[in-house]
Amino acid sequence: MNPAPPDWALLSLALAGCAAAAFTPGPNNAVCMAAAVNFGFRRALPFAFGVVFGFPVLLFAAGAGLGGVLAQFPQAYLAIKAAGGLFLLHMAWKIAKTRGAGAGAESAPGFWRAVVFQWLNPKAVVYALSIPAAFARQEAWIWDICYLALISMLVAAGATLTWAGFGAGISRLLKTPRATARFNGAMGALLALSALAILLV
Repeated sequence: MNPAPPDWALLSLALAGCAAAAFTPGPNNAVCMAAAVNFGFRRALPFAFGVVFGFPVLLFAAGAGLGGVLAQFPQAYLAIKAAGGLFLLHMAWKIAKTRGAGAGAESAPGFWRAVVFQWLNPKAVVYALSIPAAFARQEAWIWDICYLALISMLVAAGATLTWAGFGAGISRLLKTPRATARFNGAMGALLALSALAILLV
């Protein structure tokens, strides 16, 4: 089977939409930034790469039929929503209690935690379902899903690395462990609010 040629105009719109969503503040970017603040840019990379890998896989699964499953079993989405909110509260607690770069590498969020979180993040699930619906052509569905997954991978890489870079820059401004602890507390509180929004909406 020959690959369907891409519709560059449609993919350009998808790129713009993905970039607008990926670069704005959100749980993935907040964790990347906090990891870079506390452990340095290099130790934030496993979580960043987990996002880069995990979301395109989720998007491909959504395009391949996950949306139909969730439509048929709405309780499955409620389970994802509950698990995602609780997982985000766990991440918020981990960040809030971190006490700077000396806290140890074992506290840095890792690759698989980021991968799992993509599947438990209701915002990511809804977005992964909406991208194919908006930008995949019916006559070239599977190929467009592949193109969209590749676009989302590239955009996620740019976004997570940018926010990790922000975190590395901020770490130079936090001159004392106390300042770093306050930053961690603020980031943990923001993530906790995101988690409560997921659970209550």
